[in-house]
Amino acid sequence: MDLDIIGVVIQGGAVGLLLTFGFLGYKIAMKLINVGQSLITNHLGELTDEVRGVREELARLSERLPGRNPWAPRDTPPTVHDPE
Repeated sequence: MDLDIIGVVIQGGAVGLLLTFGFLGYKIAMKLINVGQSLITNHLGELTDEVRGVREELARLSERLPGRNPWAPRDTPPTVHDPE
């Protein structure tokens, strides 16, 4: 075989490997981006639910303590909570 033909085959194989590794690297990077995005989205969804729960709890507590609620009317007397 001629040495030029061997050189072309080796260079062609190197280019093929480069393209293969480049394509696989791209696919892996896109997969990592999608997984990261889904993790962040799920985490933010859970945090949103927690914030909503805290707001509801604060609203419930502020209704139970109208004397300390700055948004309650001033002429409302404090109520006593009956545990029964």
